[in-house]
Amino acid sequence: MKLKNLIAGFLLLSLIVSSVNAECAITLNAPEDNYYTTDTTPDFNYTITGNFSDYNVTLYFDSIAYGVNETSTNNTAIIITANATMPYSEAKEWYLFSGNDSNFNCTSEVRDLTIGKTHFQGVNSLINLVLDTVGLFPTIISLVIYAGLLVIVGMLITWIVKFFKKR
Repeated sequence: MKLKNLIAGFLLLSLIVSSVNAECAITLNAPEDNYYTTDTTPDFNYTITGNFSDYNVTLYFDSIAYGVNETSTNNTAIIITANATMPYSEAKEWYLFSGNDSNFNCTSEVRDLTIGKTHFQGVNSLINLVLDTVGLFPTIISLVIYAGLLVIVGMLITWIVKFFKKR
């Protein structure tokens, strides 16, 4: 009889522990994988489902926490906005995490996000990178300045010659 009670107690304890270790799932709604944006504080849309009514969800970008939503309602689409300016970067991983060590841990899928400058800034950065890499940037700038000065001097000489011819 004692063994029967011990087994029943163990099963009951297992049931209680399994209900405390609640499962959850985070579904990422937006942005999609490999997304490109120029917004350094983008919005992230997700839905968390599980056994609790509310969850504390943290946004991670390149393994650094960039936002927390402490009242993510179960089975409801939620938007979390980066709480600090994210750095311009090539594709970096982002994901959402909810949980604590004793009851549950829940991590979303991992997606890539690129935060870039505007197209115009990006083109200038690329040109500067190429020119700086090969060491021509100062030379090209000097040539453009000298060419501009030559044009101005040429126009000035032409104007002076025309002015004195009229006299």
